[in-house]
Amino acid sequence: MSVHTSRVRTPVPQDSIQFAIESIDNVVEIGKIVTNKNRTAASFCNTLRRVLLSIKTHLQKPHEVHRVESFLNKLERLCSWPRSIRKGATNKWPTLNALKFPSNRDNAANCLRNLAIDVNQVQTRSDIIEKLKTFPAKSLKDEIAEVTQTSTRCVSRGPPRMSHELDDDIERLYNALKQYRTCKTDGPHRDILINIRLNGYRTILENGTSAEFVVHNASAEFGVLFLDHPHAGGGYWQEACIQTCYTRSSELPNIKFADDESQLSTTHLSPMQVPHKLIPCESFCQHISCRQQDLLCLSTRDGEFVHHKRSNATRQWLANQEAVPLASIFVKPELNLYDKSKAILEMLVARATWQFYDSSIIDQGLTSHNIHFICEQRLAVNGIFINEPVLLTRFPENDIGIHDVGDVSSTEMIHDLPKILSLGILLLELETRKTMEKHRENPKICPPGPININTNYKIASNLVATGSNAHPESIISDIDPRSPLRTILPLCIKSGELRTKLQQSLSARKSVPSRINVNNALRSIIYSEIVYPLETWANHYEDLNSVKPLYEVADTPAILRFAPPLIPMPQPASSVNRRDHEYLCEASRKWFDEYEKLRDVLQPKEVEKGSNYNPIKIAVLDTGIRQEEYSYYSECDVHMEYVDFVNAAPDGNTSDNTGHGTAGISLLVKTCPTARLYIARVLKGNSATLADVDTMVKGIDWAVQKNVDIITMAIGFEHKQMSIVDAVDRAHRKGIHLFSAASNSGNLGSMYCPAILTEQVFGIFSTDAVIRESRSLNPSPLDPDSFAIFGENVQLFSEEGPLVRGTSYSTSIAAGLAATLLDFAKQETDKPGFPELSELRKRQQLKRVFREMSRPDGRYHCIRPWKLLNDDNMHEGSRADRNARREQREWIRGTIKRVLQPEKLHE
Repeated sequence: MSVHTSRVRTPVPQDSIQFAIESIDNVVEIGKIVTNKNRTAASFCNTLRRVLLSIKTHLQKPHEVHRVESFLNKLERLCSWPRSIRKGATNKWPTLNALKFPSNRDNAANCLRNLAIDVNQVQTRSDIIEKLKTFPAKSLKDEIAEVTQTSTRCVSRGPPRMSHELDDDIERLYNALKQYRTCKTDGPHRDILINIRLNGYRTILENGTSAEFVVHNASAEFGVLFLDHPHAGGGYWQEACIQTCYTRSSELPNIKFADDESQLSTTHLSPMQVPHKLIPCESFCQHISCRQQDLLCLSTRDGEFVHHKRSNATRQWLANQEAVPLASIFVKPELNLYDKSKAILEMLVARATWQFYDSSIIDQGLTSHNIHFICEQRLAVNGIFINEPVLLTRFPENDIGIHDVGDVSSTEMIHDLPKILSLGILLLELETRKTMEKHRENPKICPPGPININTNYKIASNLVATGSNAHPESIISDIDPRSPLRTILPLCIKSGELRTKLQQSLSARKSVPSRINVNNALRSIIYSEIVYPLETWANHYEDLNSVKPLYEVADTPAILRFAPPLIPMPQPASSVNRRDHEYLCEASRKWFDEYEKLRDVLQPKEVEKGSNYNPIKIAVLDTGIRQEEYSYYSECDVHMEYVDFVNAAPDGNTSDNTGHGTAGISLLVKTCPTARLYIARVLKGNSATLADVDTMVKGIDWAVQKNVDIITMAIGFEHKQMSIVDAVDRAHRKGIHLFSAASNSGNLGSMYCPAILTEQVFGIFSTDAVIRESRSLNPSPLDPDSFAIFGENVQLFSEEGPLVRGTSYSTSIAAGLAATLLDFAKQETDKPGFPELSELRKRQQLKRVFREMSRPDGRYHCIRPWKLLNDDNMHEGSRADRNARREQREWIRGTIKRVLQPEKLHE
């Protein structure tokens, strides 16, 4: 017989439960008062409110066993802090009883405020929250018994128990957005661009709120911005307020509006019935495309949106301005990233990581590419403001929604928590005001070899190293000694650091529950060690709602084009990323397969070469070429000549520190393998500086001396350089076609020089593999004849090669296409009756052929090279058929003749 007796927990009297519920309402109200008076206390008070409301939901459930007395003791200690409860007192909860009268709440408010703002009580606050969270938890035995009972009887569904309330809110929002993410109007389905405001989340109290509208059973409210109908020309942003709530499948949510004073002034009235309707997925584009610059009020019901009304927008958004990624903002010369602005954004991204940690919404974490900003007007100033970041939301095809356990990480990653590493890198970029792509250009911190999934981790580790292992480039000693980033950056970036904190926290607990939700414990550590210190640091500044713009935008906004941008992605870091990566690789292969149909027809066989035929010469001005690739191409009979204007004492070998030039050359070989290449190394790194102007000029003049047909410069300078302008003019007067990259910074800056010289240079823009212009890369064109070609997610070298994106790769492909056309012209010029092809050496005539093979998208001519082919002749096996090849070449000759000299068609 056991010496232990079984204890049976008896139900708690209903009046004790009611007292606990009333006490929660009183403490929540006090927390609101404290928050309004002291913003430093807001973080703790808001967390406390969410936990207490979750407990209140649990207390309101019938047939539940509650540990009310223990909970009331904890609440009494909280409102009496730092005083302890006297054991054996006849009045168990004197402070809570006194809270029934508003006049007695000042002492409790002072206690709560003092606890919330005391910098020495971080652990105390964390312990209080953790202990309160254990209240609704069941033992493993209780949960097994409940599952057994549920399986034997039919029960009506009720609101789900929220052990972590925010997770359920996010899941409801995510499921609804996923249903409406695609426009199904007029042709192929197109994704709707969705941005979630990181500063737009808040909980909703049942006993009244200042929200625009309140839906029955709503627990949270999110701010979202949709890019409206992608098929209706230039896009506009539509702001929406979305309340997440639970309702039975047979009912629509009830609602009350803030402008109905009679409703909101009384606390326990049933909500008033108002017009509302479910929005079918097929018509969602119509709802967001009214372009009335208003606020769309929606709620969720079982994964669907319910439309309630339209109201005034919360901010003066510049609705037809493009969203700007943070990565692009870093490169803006006029950027005003003050310490206050930095502190605000660091707080917001850390809080968002904590909030969305278990959600697929942030995938592998927040980055400077998926954090965007939308232009708005404040105090008559149009600009980008730091306290309104938005999260560009992705929905992978094999999305699995909210995760129950940890991160979905790749086994190839060194870091054990990818989302925490991503946060650390984002904070590091903010502190250094440089993207990781820019840091990669520093050979002192970037490891040698190809870029891979651990490159950013290695760079970041060098930048935050401390102690005896400190790297010479470490920035930690340069950070303000008072800033929490001195400890937060190493905590996020060093692998295993945060898990060590978690283990220490679990070991320090006096009593360990029989079943611990480790992920919730990890999120608690994220809050206490990262989020709260950054919130405290930001709240040292006055009025966080008043900030100066990061930069001002022009009075005439840029027009949004049709297609949402593809999201810049690293090499696949998870099973979710890998599918997208494979799709983009397949799209790139299909583009080149189509191109090769044209190339194979135009490339000459021996019998097709005229007596005056010589291969086309292309000069490549870039970062050089790696020795191994140079040797490989030489063995494959690619004619190459190399000169180094960077290294004053060349050693006889070729060089390329970054691989940029090598990548461009690989695309030239792929698009025009018969061309002779003249490679000039004019840059040491990927970014052109004033020191590189002289080497660039030398490269252009060297190309002129070599009598090349084409000069390709997949590089550029932010400002016009007169010596380059003069060198370009000399080359242009020799009849050389010049190609240069437009830039990758969108409208954050102007087109690069020499691409800006539109009368002499083909400034090349980018498209994706399906011939849509790359809105996230391209600046606005200056020339009506602005050409764009494949440059977004291009697969290099082979089927296993990396994906790259940028107008520099577009430039190499465009130059290769031009070389193929000029080469075809050289084959044909000495044939009777067709001397006209020599006209392709003139810039205006080549532009006409480019226009012929293009289709417009926005303000660009997007080149589809295979458009020159006769589709009727592209039957199975036709590429190997001699007659079909001859017919295709005759077709192309006729097409070019028609384009170059349309007036002769009627002679």
